[in-house]
Amino acid sequence: MVVALITLELSLPARTLKEKRMLVKSLLSRLRQRHNLSVHEAGHQDFPGRSRLAAAWVGPDPDSAQRVLESVLNLAEQAGAQVLSQELELF
Repeated sequence: MVVALITLELSLPARTLKEKRMLVKSLLSRLRQRHNLSVHEAGHQDFPGRSRLAAAWVGPDPDSAQRVLESVLNLAEQAGAQVLSQELELF
């Protein structure tokens, strides 16, 4: 069994905090539904154009964790976010 911590730094196409909240809320919802991740906004809450997301995932092996990370990146890009950095920690 593998526990993965996924951290993403995102640049968002939002000019206001209200726009950002809508984008982030939608993305978090999709991540929870698609991959059953425990996910939240872990930083940059007061900056409209930036966000840091952290997600925890439990699965059978490291290869599955890598596939989930790739899917998370795809979902973030589909939501209009630009991924500035990513980190995957396995425990």
